[in-house]
Amino acid sequence: MLQQAVDKLAQAIGKNHLNFPKAKTSLGRTHFANGNVEAAESTLSESLEIKRQLLPDENATTVWTWINLGQVLTLQDRFEEAETVLMEAVEKASAALLQDHWQSIRTRLELAICQLLPLPVNKISMQIYRFREMHQISL
Repeated sequence: MLQQAVDKLAQAIGKNHLNFPKAKTSLGRTHFANGNVEAAESTLSESLEIKRQLLPDENATTVWTWINLGQVLTLQDRFEEAETVLMEAVEKASAALLQDHWQSIRTRLELAICQLLPLPVNKISMQIYRFREMHQISL
């Protein structure tokens, strides 16, 4: 249903309107929350590509999409790719924000998870993510 809404949005406003990649990110996060990491990866990758054409890399929504993509890659055991994506997110978040800003800290935390924790812990991380989303808890 959400996929259909995103497709209709693309028809109505075009893929180069800022609201389209935002909707794609929401769709990707929904796939992620439902455990469909393959669909999440492709959706978030497309969203990131469009956002990078429309917005500065240091834009908060662009950085968050990088983080989400890194999380998905981590859950697929693609740690080297996840590390590359998250390192870029850390760099862009740090350039845009103060080093102790919560968003910069969260980005570095996601990178640490990718670098240090084994997969079973990452599956637990996904369950924590689902719980936070269900209860609308943000960090």
